[in-house]
Amino acid sequence: MPTSSGGSSTIVPIEIPSAAMTIQEIPRGGTAPVLSSGVSDLAVLTKSTALKTSSGSNGLNLTTFTQANFPSSSSSGGCLAANDAQQAIAAAAQADYQLCLIQSTVGAQSATALGFDLYDGSYHTVNLSWSGHTYPVRLKVVRPSTLITSFEMEMCQGIQVNYSTHTLTANSDGTTALAERTISTSSSSMQTDITVTGTLNSSLQFTRKLIQENYVLNLPSFAPWCQYSATQTSSTLAYNGACNDANNSWSTQVLDFQLYDNNTSTAMSSYTPKLLAMGDGGIVVQLQGGTTNLQQAWTYGSDTLTTASSANSYLTAARATTAASVPSQFAVSYGSGQTWNCQAATGETPPTVTVSPGDLSDSCGRYIDITARERVECFGLDSTATP
Repeated sequence: MPTSSGGSSTIVPIEIPSAAMTIQEIPRGGTAPVLSSGVSDLAVLTKSTALKTSSGSNGLNLTTFTQANFPSSSSSGGCLAANDAQQAIAAAAQADYQLCLIQSTVGAQSATALGFDLYDGSYHTVNLSWSGHTYPVRLKVVRPSTLITSFEMEMCQGIQVNYSTHTLTANSDGTTALAERTISTSSSSMQTDITVTGTLNSSLQFTRKLIQENYVLNLPSFAPWCQYSATQTSSTLAYNGACNDANNSWSTQVLDFQLYDNNTSTAMSSYTPKLLAMGDGGIVVQLQGGTTNLQQAWTYGSDTLTTASSANSYLTAARATTAASVPSQFAVSYGSGQTWNCQAATGETPPTVTVSPGDLSDSCGRYIDITARERVECFGLDSTATP
C-alpha cells in the first residue's frame, strides 16, 4: 500500500495538534472533509444563496433523498449519480464508524485503566462490552516520537468482521501522507474494501483525497459487485465506477458533480457526512453491450435535478475520462496479514471497556445510520442526451 503521494517519504518531526498524537486524532478518511488550500473553505461551508433547498441547505442531500426528489421531468443521469454517491458514502461511513467507536471508547482510557501502554508498538486485545455482548478488538499503535506512524485494528463479532490499517508518513514540506485501508464484513447488506490515500495539513486535515473501493451489495433487488475510485476536492467529486452481477448485467458510470458541504465546522468532533449534497453535474453511462447509453448534464434546483440543454464543465470532465473496467465476480475477504482468530495472546488478560449509549449515538451516530439502501428508480425519468 502506498504511504506517500508526493514529497520526501523520510519521517521527520512535524507540527501536530498535541505534544503526542493520540488515536483520537487519526482522521476518519472515508468521509473526512477536504479543505481548500489547507484551511477551512468558508466559501463552500457558507453556501451559495443561488442553491437553496426547502430545508435551507445547498444541493440534493446525498443521504436522505427519496423517490419524491425525482419527478418524471428530472434528470435520469442525475438520479443514477445520486444512487452511486449515496452507496459510496454509506460504505465510507461504515469504515469510519468502526474507527470512531475505538477512538471514543478505548482511546479515552488511561494506560492505568487499560493495564498497558496503547502506544508501545505491540498488539493488545480489548473487550468491548455493550448490550450484554462482548466484542474482542486487537490494536497495534506505533508512535516512535510524536506522530503515530501506524495504526492497525481487527474487530470480531463471533468471527472477524473488520481489518483496518492507517499509515502516516511525514513529508519534508510539513504535510503528512495518509494511506488507509479498511475491510469490513459486519453488514449483511454491504461488504466493503476501501482504500483512502491523501495529503494532510499540519492540523491533520485533508487537502487532497483519493478513495478506491471494492464492494459487494446484497439488497433484495440489487446484488452486484462493484469497483470505483473517487477524487474529492473541497467543492467537487469525480467518480469512476463499474458494476456487474450474476446475470452479467454490467454498467460503467463516469460522473463529476458539484459537491456541497453543509457542515458549519470541519472539526472531526462535530463533522457529519449526513450533510453532503449534490449540485450541478454530468455523467457518461455505458450498459451491457458496450455502447454509450447516456451522456447527460444536469442542473440543480428546487430539490430536483433537471436536464441541462447544453454541456457543462462536469459533463466535459466525465467525457474526457476513460471508464473503469467491468469487474469479474469477487468477494470481499481478508488476505495474508489481515486475519485474527479473535483470541487474546497467551498470558494476556484483556481489559473490558464498556460502550455507552452516547458512544453509539452522540459520538458515532453520524456514521452508523448511513446505510446502503434500495436505489431510487431512475427508469422513466428524462434521459434526453446532452449535445
